[in-house]
Amino acid sequence: MPDYKPITWIDGHLRLLDQRRLPQEVVYLDYWEAEAVADAIRTMVVRGAPAIGIAAAYGMALAAFQSASYGVSQALDALERAAKCLRQTRPTAVNLSWALDRVLAKARTAETLDTETWCTVVLEEAHRILEEERQSNLRMGEYALA
Repeated sequence: MPDYKPITWIDGHLRLLDQRRLPQEVVYLDYWEAEAVADAIRTMVVRGAPAIGIAAAYGMALAAFQSASYGVSQALDALERAAKCLRQTRPTAVNLSWALDRVLAKARTAETLDTETWCTVVLEEAHRILEEERQSNLRMGEYALA
């Protein structure tokens, strides 16, 4: 059985499984900008509360790297604008707001770091959110198996 990964960070960009095409087709779409990730959330490329939050966290990482050349202070401003854009895609989505707030909080605590390290901190937080969800799903599966 193939190992489908609905959300993957690959070579500096986000890859999403286009859930609108399932089950007839398996199609992956690549994203390099937070605004495009916002559109993917809005148009339901990615579905389900946890997946939406994870995609948004990676959208924040894209915004961080995209604005890094301006320095951390201005990049943080860009990150806050990206969060606002992403949040507007589904204003009532709890996981979305939670993930955005979590990434912003982490970015703010790392504000004194150099720009490259700061961007890595933002990306690592998105990775952590994905891994925590994966572990949660594995625990649910193990519990159900018993």
